[in-house]
Amino acid sequence: ASTSVTYNSATLRWASVANAAGYDVDYRQNGGINWTNAATGLADTTVNISSLISSTLYEWRVRASCGVIGTSVYSTAQFTTAATPTCFTPTGLSATGITPTNATINWAAAVNAVSYDVDYKASASSTWINAATGTTSLSVNLTGLLHSTTYDYRVRTNCSFGNSSYTQAQF
Repeated sequence: ASTSVTYNSATLRWASVANAAGYDVDYRQNGGINWTNAATGLADTTVNISSLISSTLYEWRVRASCGVIGTSVYSTAQFTTAATPTCFTPTGLSATGITPTNATINWAAAVNAVSYDVDYKASASSTWINAATGTTSLSVNLTGLLHSTTYDYRVRTNCSFGNSSYTQAQF
């Protein structure tokens, strides 16, 4: 048996058995009481399981169903899911092209980033204004700003497995 494992999924593989009509596959956290069924009567010798907990030891078992002959005994194996990757915060925040009513917010690409969310507000305000949600750009233009006003802005990274905290700056 072999596995290909990420922080929240695993692909389980095993050798085929002569005369097998299908395979039954179950898994659970190591030492758990109840098994979770991953497949019943599966014709293939590979099954994918998802929604696993990161950094966790799992055990799994597979048996062959051989029609009228019956089923084999279970073969068991274990795997450990990887740690959850880090969704890093953006760095290098800067405001450029500042005029009395406009500014461009810039930041450096973050590791594992899929996109970014950007908000801004007048420093005296408690209400954030969304400037971009899910942008893949590394800059956002702000328009309609108030003359002689200090602004706060924040950027966070969106990853396939979650979001970073916001990184905040001011201009």
